[in-house]
Amino acid sequence: MSPSHISKVLSAVSLVFIVFLLDANLSHAEWSVGDVENGTLVAESEMVPYIEPGKMVMMMMMNESRRKLGSFHICSLCTCCGGGTNRYCLPTPCCYAINCNIPNKPFGFCSFTPRTCNCFRCHI
Repeated sequence: MSPSHISKVLSAVSLVFIVFLLDANLSHAEWSVGDVENGTLVAESEMVPYIEPGKMVMMMMMNESRRKLGSFHICSLCTCCGGGTNRYCLPTPCCYAINCNIPNKPFGFCSFTPRTCNCFRCHI
């Protein structure tokens, strides 16, 4: 092969590479602006935070302005009673959860209340 032939091949390869890069940039620019439907430009969908799979099930939308957040549990000491007449009481680790809107308390009043007399699966 002659040097002029190699030069022509390199020029052709360079030209193809430049066209490929320009096409990739233009297609990305069009994609990032938004989608086109029926000849009109549609804005991109709103970005939302990432939520791990399964976490969305724990969140329940009550209305547009309020939502119930995922459950919050903490393990701490409490007194648990047992036996036939609840005569036997012992200090044990308990799983506490936030309890809101308690009867006979003002709206929005929340407190930690014990849920179980053990901490198995408390932080899940």
